[in-house]
Amino acid sequence: MADDMHREPVIVAMGGSTKPEPALSWKGLWRVITTPAELFVKLREYPRVLIALLAAVVVFCIYILLVLDKMIALQMTEMTNANPGLDPNLIPKGVLELTTFIFGSLTIIAIPLITAVFAIFCGNFIFGGKASFKQVLSVAAYVNIIYMVGLLATVPLVLATDSMAVSYSLAAFFPELPIKSVAYVALSKVGVFYIWEFVVAAIGFSTMYEFPRSRGYIIAALSVGLMSLLHVAFTALGSLIQVGVNTGG
Repeated sequence: MADDMHREPVIVAMGGSTKPEPALSWKGLWRVITTPAELFVKLREYPRVLIALLAAVVVFCIYILLVLDKMIALQMTEMTNANPGLDPNLIPKGVLELTTFIFGSLTIIAIPLITAVFAIFCGNFIFGGKASFKQVLSVAAYVNIIYMVGLLATVPLVLATDSMAVSYSLAAFFPELPIKSVAYVALSKVGVFYIWEFVVAAIGFSTMYEFPRSRGYIIAALSVGLMSLLHVAFTALGSLIQVGVNTGG
Protein backbone atom coordinates (compact mmCIF):
# COMPACT_ATOMS: atom_id res chain seq x y z
CA MET A 1 0.00 0.00 0.00
CA ALA A 2 2.81 2.38 0.95
CA ASP A 3 4.68 1.46 -2.21
CA ASP A 4 1.62 2.38 -4.31
CA MET A 5 1.40 5.81 -2.69
CA HIS A 6 5.03 6.62 -3.57
CA ARG A 7 4.87 5.55 -7.22
CA GLU A 8 5.46 8.21 -9.87
CA PRO A 9 2.23 9.45 -11.51
CA VAL A 10 1.49 8.14 -14.97
CA ILE A 11 1.30 10.94 -17.54
CA VAL A 12 -0.92 10.20 -20.54
CA ALA A 13 -0.22 12.16 -23.73
CA MET A 14 -3.45 13.61 -25.06
CA GLY A 15 -2.23 15.38 -28.16
CA GLY A 16 -1.20 12.40 -30.24
CA SER A 17 2.39 11.58 -31.12
CA THR A 18 5.07 14.15 -30.34
CA LYS A 19 6.97 13.37 -33.55
CA PRO A 20 5.74 13.52 -37.14
CA GLU A 21 5.19 10.24 -38.91
CA PRO A 22 8.24 9.30 -40.99
CA ALA A 23 7.84 10.02 -44.72
CA LEU A 24 4.43 11.60 -44.13
CA SER A 25 4.92 13.88 -47.15
CA TRP A 26 5.43 10.92 -49.51
CA LYS A 27 2.76 8.74 -47.92
CA GLY A 28 0.30 11.58 -48.32
CA LEU A 29 0.52 11.26 -52.11
CA TRP A 30 -1.53 8.05 -52.00
CA ARG A 31 -3.23 8.52 -48.64
CA VAL A 32 -5.11 11.52 -50.00
CA ILE A 33 -6.72 8.99 -52.35
CA THR A 34 -7.13 6.04 -49.98
CA THR A 35 -7.56 7.52 -46.48
CA PRO A 36 -7.88 11.32 -46.75
CA ALA A 37 -9.54 11.83 -43.34
CA GLU A 38 -6.64 10.15 -41.54
CA LEU A 39 -4.09 12.04 -43.62
CA PHE A 40 -5.54 15.46 -42.83
CA VAL A 41 -5.62 14.70 -39.10
CA LYS A 42 -1.85 14.17 -39.30
CA LEU A 43 -1.31 17.16 -41.59
CA ARG A 44 -3.17 19.40 -39.16
CA GLU A 45 -0.42 18.80 -36.62
CA TYR A 46 2.43 18.53 -39.10
CA PRO A 47 1.45 20.32 -42.36
CA ARG A 48 3.41 19.38 -45.46
CA VAL A 49 3.42 21.19 -48.81
CA LEU A 50 6.62 20.93 -50.85
CA ILE A 51 6.52 17.25 -51.82
CA ALA A 52 2.89 17.48 -52.95
CA LEU A 53 3.63 20.52 -55.13
CA LEU A 54 6.73 18.92 -56.66
CA ALA A 55 4.88 15.64 -57.26
CA ALA A 56 2.12 17.51 -59.08
CA VAL A 57 4.67 19.20 -61.35
CA VAL A 58 6.39 15.87 -62.08
CA VAL A 59 3.07 14.21 -62.95
CA PHE A 60 2.16 17.17 -65.15
CA CYS A 61 5.46 16.92 -67.02
CA ILE A 62 4.92 13.18 -67.56
CA TYR A 63 1.45 13.95 -68.89
CA ILE A 64 2.81 16.57 -71.28
CA LEU A 65 5.50 14.20 -72.56
CA LEU A 66 2.83 11.61 -73.38
CA VAL A 67 0.51 14.00 -75.24
CA LEU A 68 2.92 16.71 -76.37
CA ASP A 69 2.46 16.28 -80.12
CA LYS A 70 -1.31 16.49 -79.87
CA MET A 71 -1.16 19.46 -77.50
CA ILE A 72 1.16 21.38 -79.83
CA ALA A 73 -1.10 20.61 -82.78
CA LEU A 74 -4.06 21.96 -80.80
CA GLN A 75 -2.15 25.14 -79.93
CA MET A 76 -1.24 25.72 -83.57
CA THR A 77 -4.86 25.24 -84.62
CA GLU A 78 -6.00 27.74 -81.99
CA MET A 79 -3.41 30.30 -83.12
CA THR A 80 -4.48 29.89 -86.74
CA ASN A 81 -8.16 30.32 -85.83
CA ALA A 82 -7.40 33.40 -83.75
CA ASN A 83 -5.10 34.92 -86.40
CA PRO A 84 -6.12 33.69 -89.88
CA GLY A 85 -3.15 35.42 -91.51
CA LEU A 86 -0.60 33.76 -89.23
CA ASP A 87 1.55 30.94 -90.53
CA PRO A 88 2.02 28.64 -87.49
CA ASN A 89 5.10 27.12 -89.13
CA LEU A 90 6.94 30.38 -88.48
CA ILE A 91 6.81 29.66 -84.74
CA PRO A 92 9.57 27.22 -83.72
CA LYS A 93 8.10 24.03 -82.30
CA GLY A 94 10.70 24.03 -79.53
CA VAL A 95 9.42 27.39 -78.30
CA LEU A 96 5.88 26.06 -78.03
CA GLU A 97 7.08 22.95 -76.21
CA LEU A 98 9.18 24.94 -73.74
CA THR A 99 6.42 27.44 -72.96
CA THR A 100 3.95 24.58 -72.49
CA PHE A 101 6.17 22.99 -69.84
CA ILE A 102 7.05 26.27 -68.10
CA PHE A 103 3.64 27.94 -67.98
CA GLY A 104 1.87 24.65 -67.34
CA SER A 105 4.12 23.87 -64.37
CA LEU A 106 3.69 27.38 -62.96
CA THR A 107 -0.07 27.01 -63.26
CA ILE A 108 0.00 23.67 -61.44
CA ILE A 109 1.82 25.36 -58.54
CA ALA A 110 -0.30 28.51 -58.60
CA ILE A 111 -3.68 26.75 -58.39
CA PRO A 112 -3.17 25.30 -54.85
CA LEU A 113 -1.72 28.63 -53.67
CA ILE A 114 -4.69 30.65 -54.91
CA THR A 115 -7.11 28.01 -53.63
CA ALA A 116 -5.51 28.23 -50.18
CA VAL A 117 -5.84 32.04 -50.18
CA PHE A 118 -9.58 31.76 -50.87
CA ALA A 119 -9.98 28.99 -48.30
CA ILE A 120 -8.14 30.76 -45.48
CA PHE A 121 -10.09 33.98 -46.11
CA CYS A 122 -13.32 32.03 -45.84
CA GLY A 123 -12.28 29.91 -42.86
CA ASN A 124 -10.43 32.52 -40.82
CA PHE A 125 -12.27 35.73 -41.63
CA ILE A 126 -15.81 34.68 -42.55
CA PHE A 127 -16.26 31.77 -40.15
CA GLY A 128 -13.79 32.96 -37.52
CA GLY A 129 -11.78 29.75 -37.47
CA LYS A 130 -8.09 29.38 -36.66
CA ALA A 131 -5.76 27.69 -39.10
CA SER A 132 -2.36 28.65 -40.45
CA PHE A 133 -1.79 29.28 -44.14
CA LYS A 134 0.52 26.25 -44.28
CA GLN A 135 -2.20 23.99 -42.86
CA VAL A 136 -4.73 25.18 -45.42
CA LEU A 137 -2.17 25.06 -48.23
CA SER A 138 -1.33 21.46 -47.30
CA VAL A 139 -4.96 20.56 -47.99
CA ALA A 140 -4.97 22.37 -51.33
CA ALA A 141 -1.62 20.84 -52.34
CA TYR A 142 -2.61 17.24 -51.61
CA VAL A 143 -6.10 17.65 -53.04
CA ASN A 144 -4.39 18.78 -56.25
CA ILE A 145 -2.90 15.27 -56.52
CA ILE A 146 -6.40 13.95 -57.24
CA TYR A 147 -6.68 16.34 -60.18
CA MET A 148 -3.31 15.15 -61.47
CA VAL A 149 -4.46 11.52 -61.26
CA GLY A 150 -7.49 12.51 -63.32
CA LEU A 151 -5.20 14.18 -65.86
CA LEU A 152 -3.14 11.01 -66.26
CA ALA A 153 -6.33 8.98 -66.58
CA THR A 154 -7.19 10.88 -69.77
CA VAL A 155 -3.97 9.83 -71.52
CA PRO A 156 -5.30 6.47 -72.83
CA LEU A 157 -8.35 8.29 -74.22
CA VAL A 158 -6.20 10.97 -75.85
CA LEU A 159 -4.00 8.34 -77.51
CA ALA A 160 -6.98 6.23 -78.57
CA THR A 161 -8.99 9.09 -80.07
CA ASP A 162 -6.05 11.20 -81.27
CA SER A 163 -7.76 14.20 -79.70
CA MET A 164 -7.29 16.38 -76.62
CA ALA A 165 -11.06 16.75 -76.28
CA VAL A 166 -11.49 13.88 -73.81
CA SER A 167 -12.90 14.05 -70.32
CA TYR A 168 -14.42 12.04 -67.48
CA SER A 169 -17.18 14.62 -67.19
CA LEU A 170 -20.39 15.77 -68.79
CA ALA A 171 -18.30 17.29 -71.58
CA ALA A 172 -17.68 13.73 -72.85
CA PHE A 173 -21.32 13.59 -73.97
CA PHE A 174 -20.84 16.60 -76.27
CA PRO A 175 -17.84 15.76 -78.48
CA GLU A 176 -18.93 18.31 -81.06
CA LEU A 177 -18.15 21.23 -78.73
CA PRO A 178 -14.80 23.00 -79.25
CA ILE A 179 -12.43 22.25 -76.37
CA LYS A 180 -11.94 25.97 -75.65
CA SER A 181 -15.63 26.85 -75.77
CA VAL A 182 -17.40 28.15 -72.68
CA ALA A 183 -19.91 25.29 -72.80
CA TYR A 184 -17.20 22.63 -72.97
CA VAL A 185 -15.19 24.13 -70.11
CA ALA A 186 -18.31 24.49 -67.95
CA LEU A 187 -19.42 20.91 -68.59
CA SER A 188 -15.92 19.60 -67.92
CA LYS A 189 -16.16 20.89 -64.34
CA VAL A 190 -18.97 18.42 -63.61
CA GLY A 191 -16.83 15.32 -63.66
CA VAL A 192 -15.68 12.38 -61.59
CA PHE A 193 -12.32 13.78 -60.55
CA TYR A 194 -13.57 17.31 -59.90
CA ILE A 195 -16.32 16.00 -57.62
CA TRP A 196 -13.84 13.69 -55.89
CA GLU A 197 -11.44 16.61 -55.42
CA PHE A 198 -14.23 18.78 -54.01
CA VAL A 199 -15.33 16.18 -51.46
CA VAL A 200 -11.77 15.50 -50.27
CA ALA A 201 -11.11 19.26 -50.00
CA ALA A 202 -14.20 19.58 -47.78
CA ILE A 203 -12.86 16.82 -45.53
CA GLY A 204 -9.49 18.54 -45.36
CA PHE A 205 -10.77 22.03 -44.60
CA SER A 206 -13.21 20.82 -41.95
CA THR A 207 -10.36 18.88 -40.32
CA MET A 208 -7.93 21.82 -40.31
CA TYR A 209 -10.51 24.15 -38.77
CA GLU A 210 -12.21 21.48 -36.65
CA PHE A 211 -15.45 22.59 -38.24
CA PRO A 212 -18.52 20.45 -38.99
CA ARG A 213 -18.27 18.74 -42.37
CA SER A 214 -21.06 20.95 -43.74
CA ARG A 215 -18.92 24.03 -43.18
CA GLY A 216 -16.02 22.25 -44.86
CA TYR A 217 -18.17 21.91 -47.97
CA ILE A 218 -18.89 25.63 -47.92
CA ILE A 219 -15.18 26.45 -47.72
CA ALA A 220 -14.50 23.98 -50.54
CA ALA A 221 -17.20 25.63 -52.63
CA LEU A 222 -15.69 29.07 -52.02
CA SER A 223 -12.17 27.93 -52.89
CA VAL A 224 -11.98 24.83 -55.10
CA GLY A 225 -15.38 25.56 -56.60
CA LEU A 226 -14.56 29.23 -57.12
CA MET A 227 -11.41 28.30 -59.03
CA SER A 228 -13.54 26.27 -61.44
CA LEU A 229 -15.96 29.17 -61.87
CA LEU A 230 -13.08 31.53 -62.56
CA HIS A 231 -11.80 29.19 -65.26
CA VAL A 232 -15.20 29.28 -66.94
CA ALA A 233 -15.41 33.07 -66.53
CA PHE A 234 -11.97 33.67 -68.07
CA THR A 235 -12.86 31.34 -70.94
CA ALA A 236 -16.02 33.38 -71.55
CA LEU A 237 -14.04 36.62 -71.39
CA GLY A 238 -11.50 35.28 -73.86
CA SER A 239 -14.29 34.28 -76.25
CA LEU A 240 -15.83 37.76 -76.06
CA ILE A 241 -12.48 39.40 -76.74
CA GLN A 242 -11.87 37.10 -79.70
CA VAL A 243 -15.31 37.88 -81.14
CA GLY A 244 -14.59 41.59 -80.76
CA VAL A 245 -11.23 41.28 -82.49
CA ASN A 246 -12.70 39.29 -85.38
CA THR A 247 -15.59 41.72 -85.75
CA GLY A 248 -13.25 44.68 -85.69
CA GLY A 249 -11.04 43.04 -88.27
